[in-house]
Amino acid sequence: MRTIGRYRMEIEGMRFGLNEWTGAAFGAAMSIMLWFVIGYANALAIRKLGLHRLRYFLLVASDIIVALIVIKLGSPVWAGLPGLLGEMVFPKGIFVIGAAFTISAIWKVWRLHGQPDHLAEGVLGIYAVLVGMRVMMEMFPTSGGLAVFFNGPVFIVFVIVVARVVASGGQSLDEQRRHLLVGCMLCTEALLLIIVLFPPRELLSALLFPPREVLNAQMKTEFGTIYTQADRAVLFPQIISFMKTHAHTGKDILVVPEAPSLYFFSGLQSPSRWYGVQPGVLDPKQELTFIKEADSAHVQYVLICNRPVDEFGIAPFGIGYDQSIYKWILANYIKISQFGPRADLLPSDTNFEGYEPFVMEVYKKKAENKEVGS
Repeated sequence: MRTIGRYRMEIEGMRFGLNEWTGAAFGAAMSIMLWFVIGYANALAIRKLGLHRLRYFLLVASDIIVALIVIKLGSPVWAGLPGLLGEMVFPKGIFVIGAAFTISAIWKVWRLHGQPDHLAEGVLGIYAVLVGMRVMMEMFPTSGGLAVFFNGPVFIVFVIVVARVVASGGQSLDEQRRHLLVGCMLCTEALLLIIVLFPPRELLSALLFPPREVLNAQMKTEFGTIYTQADRAVLFPQIISFMKTHAHTGKDILVVPEAPSLYFFSGLQSPSRWYGVQPGVLDPKQELTFIKEADSAHVQYVLICNRPVDEFGIAPFGIGYDQSIYKWILANYIKISQFGPRADLLPSDTNFEGYEPFVMEVYKKKAENKEVGS
């Protein structure tokens, strides 16, 4: 993934800018400070009001209600207030917290000669940092990001740190009530995290009025039913039928840059060892190998889909990547047809900036010119 990989890794969070790291460290410190203040304030309320065990759960409700009221009333005055709640619940500098936790745990292991609890913390911290490094400045989970695959261990570390900070703020309580306080504050963290990730208005709207751009169209195959976009549900069976009826050797139809499921559904094999040639998979030498393998398989048809590559930040197939393969296709094959686009099959409110109607171009091998002997 040479240049493409470096570009993607920076976008996905592997950045080392001093200003960003300073801001992340400040956000992490602010989150820890807020949790300490909340723990201290709730511990004070418990002592003053003499709350019993069951009434501790009132703290969870009261904390959440107070947070929502403050945001509702304060947002018009200061637009950054919701962001402050987000920083407390899931700080941008959560990776910094994980790194500090790891350093502290390793130091304790060294100082206390490897006590099991500190050793376990050290292992967890190292694992969290190594996994989270991939998206260290983009840890917040989003629908289009990769953070959800890497931020789990770091978030576990964050929860441990929050529990200890709250316990530190509740030092005025006896051990039993302090543990209950920590449990209630972790419940508050969980509920606030849900509110941050799924705002109530958006969550209610999604439940009552499901978005129409989801994978809700059925595509029936020999192997079962698959849910996909409406245009693909119609076009894929047509393409599969074309591949079945036009294949002679089982390896004479090539699909690029990426639609390996078509080989599976049609019962064919790729003429090359590569079933997909998305950005970064092939280097220039491997592109030539790919072409040789396709030539050796006597490919008669080439299918080119309009697979978007926005996540790579480059132009589509043949322009931004795999230029050699595309030039070989144009030199040896001619376009005879295409499947799609069928935008008319999609819901009327489809966001075409977020979804490009599917298209599959069909190229057939050019007739060979045979010289006639004199």
